[in-house]
Amino acid sequence: MNKRQILLLIFLVIGFTGCQKHWEYVQNVPYQRIYLPSIIETQIGYDNVELMPVCNGYDESKDAESRAFYNALDTSLFFSGRLKKTPAHLKYMDFWCAIDLRISTIEIITTEDYDDEHPAGSLLNDLCQIWYTYKHCRVARPLADIKYGALMLTDYYPLNPDANGAALPINIHLRSAQVPDLKVYPDSEVNKYDDYKDFQPFPKIEVRISDAFGREFVARTEDND
Repeated sequence: MNKRQILLLIFLVIGFTGCQKHWEYVQNVPYQRIYLPSIIETQIGYDNVELMPVCNGYDESKDAESRAFYNALDTSLFFSGRLKKTPAHLKYMDFWCAIDLRISTIEIITTEDYDDEHPAGSLLNDLCQIWYTYKHCRVARPLADIKYGALMLTDYYPLNPDANGAALPINIHLRSAQVPDLKVYPDSEVNKYDDYKDFQPFPKIEVRISDAFGREFVARTEDND
């Protein structure tokens, strides 16, 4: 082995060791609390729609109901895997909780002619993509996939001073063929997020969200003007 190869090996070992200091493997870490949102607000922007679950305090009885519901479905409420160590200024992330959404449907309806295939009054779901976090992973999936059972829990950090809820952004693409398939990005692969360049501006829309609790939330572009 020549000098250059030795130096390269030393560099790789040091780099690997440095990375390991920032990560740890954890086993069966539970959601510390589960919240039920009182409402789901919708903020409609130029090329982004954000669904924002709002949790007005913690209800221990509702937490217990949620846990009983998911345990009956044999759904794990624990995380095992590689987890980034939390720096001091982000210690709120150690208080890992969940929001029980139980989304039944999300509909993005254009209120004006968008293109030849999407006149006023038609659904734009086939053009849209939604993002959310679940068990320390960033999930990107076609909005057309969302039905009951597809979007139930999302990660939540109630001690985060910069957020009242866990926002779920929705973007729109020019053509349905450009909407990526379901992708899951673990926190350990945060730098591998695909950077899509074809996000488009939204037309005037109406957003309708329904959940398994029998609630419906409606927002329109005019409501955000």
